[in-house]
Amino acid sequence: MPQEVENLIAIARIKYLAKELNITKISSKNIDTNTLIMFIFEHNKIKIDLNEIVKKYGNTVKFSNGIKPSITLKIKTQNEKQTLKDITTILGVFRDGVKKHLLRNLLIIINVVQIADLYINQIKRR
Repeated sequence: MPQEVENLIAIARIKYLAKELNITKISSKNIDTNTLIMFIFEHNKIKIDLNEIVKKYGNTVKFSNGIKPSITLKIKTQNEKQTLKDITTILGVFRDGVKKHLLRNLLIIINVVQIADLYINQIKRR
C-alpha cells in the first residue's frame, strides 16, 4: 500500500480517537530534531488522568489550562510515519486514562451508595 494511503488511514484513526476524547485539534511543529504535538480539548472536557500522563511522559509533556485547555508533548522524531504512530499511541494512553478516571468515579459512587444504605438501615432499626 502506498505510504500516502497508510498516512490517510492513520489520520482517520487519529481523528476518530480524538473525537472520543473531546480533542478539537491536533497540531504538530518540528523544532530541531524533535516534534511538538499539541492536543487541544473542548472547554472543561479533559477527563483523562493527568498524573498517569506525567508518569509516562515526564518532562516531555506540558499542560495549559484556559479557554482551550491543551496538552503539548515533545517526541524525538520528525519522521511523519513515526509521528502519526506516536500520536495514535498517545491517544491510546489518553483513552486508558479516561477509563481509569471513570472507574475511579464509579467506585466512589458505589462507596457512597453503600454508606448511605448502611445509614438508612441503622435508622430503620431504631
